[in-house]
Amino acid sequence: LSRTRPLMMTSMTTIFGILPMAIDKSQAAEMWAPFGVTILMGMISATLLTLIIIPGLYVSLEKTIAGIPGFIMYLKGPFTLNKFIILFLILYNLFLLGIKIYFSQ
Repeated sequence: LSRTRPLMMTSMTTIFGILPMAIDKSQAAEMWAPFGVTILMGMISATLLTLIIIPGLYVSLEKTIAGIPGFIMYLKGPFTLNKFIILFLILYNLFLLGIKIYFSQ
């Protein structure tokens, strides 16, 4: 949280500094405007990713990891149909994720 202010100051100065190049409509800007838009959108998305997405993923992963010992204790008991269905769904989703990653390359 202490790094939020310097990160926002750096990001905002870069975003506002590139903004004139991105919105310029003059004849000479035909080559530089797409470059400015690319930098502008990259900085905006990187700032949002750094301030919102990554901390959110961290918190959700932390809660998931905290729940794993209880899930393992649940799995150590007698093997029932409910446990089979849960394990099957987990493995099936991992399989589908692997197929999606393999075919997206």
